[in-house]
Amino acid sequence: MRPRCSKYVTELIGTDDFKNGNITTSWLDAIIAEKKALSPPPPASVAICGALLKAHIAIEATAAKIKKDYLWYIYLSIHVHI
Repeated sequence: MRPRCSKYVTELIGTDDFKNGNITTSWLDAIIAEKKALSPPPPASVAICGALLKAHIAIEATAAKIKKDYLWYIYLSIHVHI
């Protein structure tokens, strides 16, 4: 965890509401709304995340195609005698 994030989490769990169990998603939304907007991530991080997402999508598509082709091969080997 980055130091900035751990400081933020430490602040959150240090609140009286958190300690007393008086937390909801609305509570968290209000705290987030009070904070300043985060600075945008570095362009290199955005590019890396985009590349990883594209790779993940391609791998999932390839895995689905391999599975489909394998199942079709099994089906043919059972039902069609060449």
